Amino acid sequence: MSIVRLKKISLVGRNQDKQSIIAALQGFGELHIIDKDKPNSAHDLELSAKAQKAYQAIHFLQRTSNPRRALKHARHFDFDRVVAEVLALKDQIRDVADRLEALNDRIVTMKAWGDFNFPPDSYVDHFRFWFYRLPVKHRAALEQLSLPWKIVGNQHHELYVVLVSAEEPDSHILPVAREHLGSLPLSTLLEQREQTELRLEELQVRRQQLCRYLPQLQTDLDQANNRALFQYVLQQTQDIDTDNDPALTLNSASLFLLKAWLPVKNLMALTQLSQQQGFAFVAEDPQADDSPPTLLQPVKGFRAGADLASVYQLPDYRSWDPSVHLYLSFTLFFAMILSDAGYAALLGGFLALSWKRLSASMASLLRFMLYGAAVWGVMVGSYFGYEAPYDSFLASLKIIDLNNYDAMMTLSVLIGVCHIVIANLSMAWNYRHERQKYIPALGWIGICLGGCAIWLQPAVIPTAAVYSLLAVSVMGLLGFASERPVNSIPSALLRLTDGLLKLTGLSKLFGDVLSYMRLFALGLASASLALTFNNLAHSAYQSDSGLSLVTGTLIFLAGHIINLALGIMSGVVHGLRLNFIEFYNWGEPGEGYAFSRFSLQQTDVRMEESTHE
Repeated sequence: MSIVRLKKISLVGRNQDKQSIIAALQGFGELHIIDKDKPNSAHDLELSAKAQKAYQAIHFLQRTSNPRRALKHARHFDFDRVVAEVLALKDQIRDVADRLEALNDRIVTMKAWGDFNFPPDSYVDHFRFWFYRLPVKHRAALEQLSLPWKIVGNQHHELYVVLVSAEEPDSHILPVAREHLGSLPLSTLLEQREQTELRLEELQVRRQQLCRYLPQLQTDLDQANNRALFQYVLQQTQDIDTDNDPALTLNSASLFLLKAWLPVKNLMALTQLSQQQGFAFVAEDPQADDSPPTLLQPVKGFRAGADLASVYQLPDYRSWDPSVHLYLSFTLFFAMILSDAGYAALLGGFLALSWKRLSASMASLLRFMLYGAAVWGVMVGSYFGYEAPYDSFLASLKIIDLNNYDAMMTLSVLIGVCHIVIANLSMAWNYRHERQKYIPALGWIGICLGGCAIWLQPAVIPTAAVYSLLAVSVMGLLGFASERPVNSIPSALLRLTDGLLKLTGLSKLFGDVLSYMRLFALGLASASLALTFNNLAHSAYQSDSGLSLVTGTLIFLAGHIINLALGIMSGVVHGLRLNFIEFYNWGEPGEGYAFSRFSLQQTDVRMEESTHE
C-alpha cells in the first residue's frame, strides 16, 4: 500500500454556470473539497434531524428477520409518513418487549408460590397474605410466630412461607424481609404474557411489511444527502473580484473560485471534464503550510490493512503507509497468542457460516489470520490442547516447542527487534531526503541489531564489528538528533546535549523490545489452559460417578470455550497494542485525516430480499 499523491486544485468558473459545474464535479466524484474556513482539517456534514431519523428507521428495518419482498416501484410513497411509522413502531416494540420481560420475571417469581387469588380488601376483616422466602436454617423461627402461617413450597434450601395478618407484620418478625409479589395471581400473569406475546408478534409482522419500503427510503435519503452535500460545496466557493484585474474577466461574467484536493492519476479526467463544462483549473503540489488529507492506495489482498490503520489513526499525508506491516504483523501476533490449530479450524468453521455478512476486506483479514493461526498451531503441534500421535504426519510438522522457555523467549524478543527495526527502516526510507530524520532512524536500527548481536553472541559476527556498529549508531544519534545550527562552541554543546537526551530513549527501546515477550507468555498460557481442561475432563471420565460422561464433556466444552474466548480477546487486544504502541512509537507515521470524496452518495444496504408474503 501507499499514500496517494495529491494535487491542490484551484478551479475557476463563471458564476452563471456554478450550479452545473458543481453538479458535474459531484458526478465526477474524485475531489476532496477544501473547507474555506478550516482548510487543513476534515469536514463532516452535520445531518439534519430529518436525515438522522431516516437513518434510524433504515437501520431498524435492516435488522429485521424475514423481511417482506421490497417494492421497487411503489407509487404515492410518503417518505415522512413511513419514517414516522417505523420509528413509532420501534418504540412500541421496545415497550412491549420490556413489558414481556417484566412479565417473565414476575412469572418466574410467582411459580414458586403457586397459583392463588388474593382475598379482596373487604373479605375476612381485611386479612391479607404476607410472603417470605425463609432459609431452611431459620425454620425454627416459624414456631415462635403468633400469626397464622403456612409453608406453600420449598426450593434451593428455601421455604416459601405465607403469613396471614390484617396489618403488615413487624419487619423483624422473621430474619428476612418480606417479598413483594404484586396483586395479580399467576394465572392472570400467564394470560397477560400470552396477550403480550401476540401483540409483539403483530408488531414484528408490521415491521416485516414496512421493509417493503426500504429501497424508497434509501433512495430518498440518498437524494437528500446529495442535495445537502451539493449545497455545502456551493458555500465553499468564493466570488472573484474582477474589477481590479480585467484579465480575469471572462466575457464580462463574474467568476467563482473553488479549491480541492485531487489524486494525481485523475488529472487527465478532470482536464476532459473542464473542457466539457467550461471551467479552468490550476494543479499545484502541496506547500509546506498545507495539510492534505490521506488517501490510501490498497494493494490487492491487503485492503484490510487500511482498516486496521484507521482503527487507531490514519497516517499523515507526508508520512508512510503502515498498512501492510499492520496486516502481516497483526496476523502473526494473533497466531502466536492463539497457538492452537484446532481453535483455528473451529473459528474457520464459524467464519464460513457468517461469510456473507462480512465485508470483503474484513473477510480477507479474518481468513488470513486463521490461515496463519492454523499454520502456527501445526508448527507448535497443538490441537485443542492435544498433541498429534508420535508417529503421525502431523507430529513430523511440529518444529516449535512451547515448553522450551529459553527458545520461545528468544524468538519473541527477536520478533520484537525485527518489528522495531522495520518501523525505523520504513521511516528512514520515507524521509530519505531529510538527513535529520533518516540518520537517527538508522542509528536506532544499528543499536537494535548491535544489542541483539551482543545478547546472542553469534560466533560468525566479529565482536569488533558489533561494537563498531554500536559506536557509529550512537555517534549518528548524538550528531543528528537535533536541527540546532552549530555556529559556536555553546551551540555545539547544546546540540550535543540534545543528542544525549535522545539517547535516553535506550530505556524505552529496551522496554518495548521486552514487551514482545507477551507473545510467548500468552501463547504458553493458552496452550497450558487447554491442556489443563483436557486433564480435568479426562479425570472426570475416569471417575466412578454415573454422570462421568456428562461431567467430563461439560468440563471439556466449557473449558475450551473459555480458553478460546480468552485467546481471541488476547490476540486482538495485544496484537493491536504491539502495533499501535510499540511499532508506532518507532515508526512515527503521524496522524492525518481521511480523504473525503465529493460524490453522489449511495446507501449500502446489506439485506437479503425475501419472496415470502
